[in-house]
Amino acid sequence: MRGLGGFKYGDVVRVDELDPRDREELLRIGYSKPEFTFSLSNIAANHLLKTVPLLEFIGGDGRYDGVFIGIRWDENPARAGEVFFSRRENPLHIRFIRYCLLRRGMFGITH
Repeated sequence: MRGLGGFKYGDVVRVDELDPRDREELLRIGYSKPEFTFSLSNIAANHLLKTVPLLEFIGGDGRYDGVFIGIRWDENPARAGEVFFSRRENPLHIRFIRYCLLRRGMFGITH
């Protein structure tokens, strides 16, 4: 089975028990440890749960020309130094970090 479908959050996952394509994905991001904890704060689990399915969707059957995804600067320290626009590879794309600006008086905000 691909992904982490047979595991529960908090389980220790042995890399050699994963599907060969998932093991290859972990090597691609430089993950070489024999196991990891199924947790969103773990780079290996996060990659297999979020990044791999998204990349498969984008590179899928060619029905989509673009994808917009919202990310938050404050949810991961790795994004703290991000710039507004940054070119990315594999697949080739531009990451755009957006801000939401609020006007005084919106949503009851007065200060």
